[in-house]
Amino acid sequence: MKFLLDHGFTSIFEAASAKPMIGVSVRDAINPGLIPGSRMRAARPEVTATAGLGDERRRHIHEESFGLVADSPIEMRKVARGCVRDGVDNMKITSPAPSS
Repeated sequence: MKFLLDHGFTSIFEAASAKPMIGVSVRDAINPGLIPGSRMRAARPEVTATAGLGDERRRHIHEESFGLVADSPIEMRKVARGCVRDGVDNMKITSPAPSS
């Protein structure tokens, strides 16, 4: 964060986070001056549908997806409320992959 600030970046908009709370934690350390950094808007990992962009899960290998998967309006509201609870500023929502 100090590197970015030292090189002229005065604000950071995190489109999607690599880990669920890393952006929120960094932003919350910058705001009171615990670490040097630019103004920051924090995000969580992207939200997608099953087989959508960002869903890396496979049936034959259990591996968590990079993105958060929400397949219905109810699941999307649950993910959004979790983001609000965690103090996220913005969410990245991707559409399902195009069918062939």
